Amino acid sequence: MNITEKHLEFVENFHKYIILINFMYHKEIEAKYILLGTVHTGKSSFIHRVQYGSYPISNQTTIGIDYASLNKYKSHDDLEIKYRLNFWDAGGHISYMNVIRSFYRRVTGALIFFDVNSLDSFKLAIDYYNDFKKFDDTNKQFYFIGNKIDKEKRAVYEDQVLDFIDDKNIKYYECSVLL
Repeated sequence: MNITEKHLEFVENFHKYIILINFMYHKEIEAKYILLGTVHTGKSSFIHRVQYGSYPISNQTTIGIDYASLNKYKSHDDLEIKYRLNFWDAGGHISYMNVIRSFYRRVTGALIFFDVNSLDSFKLAIDYYNDFKKFDDTNKQFYFIGNKIDKEKRAVYEDQVLDFIDDKNIKYYECSVLL
């Protein structure tokens, strides 16, 4: 499976997971996710890829919090299901942490990004997870997203991530939002 196929599989599985978790309760589903991670891990590019199916032409660092929404209709056993995914894209600078923390209680869960080519970004992803749990220990959905798998200088391997998430309720995906 090539990188583009892995990315598409991740996006499709993410959508299916949200639909199936909520389907038995609602015919209209709304889920709110905050995207966490240090700068340049691909959070904003991920949102652009999910919304428009392409990599953004220009990349700018997010200042504070940015917002995006995705509305989809899916058929499931001859029923039309409307779902809306709301994304709060948190800037990756530590100076925004007080603002970012104010969103923790308002979300369904968090997508925590790191660059698989940077051990430091993985360590910071763990810090973001621990910070979230410290401020809101309710049952939320967590996803660790290892991005930039298209690069050749890998520093974080799947077994390292699986060791961390082993006893936690965290799902792990790898992707490249570039491809």
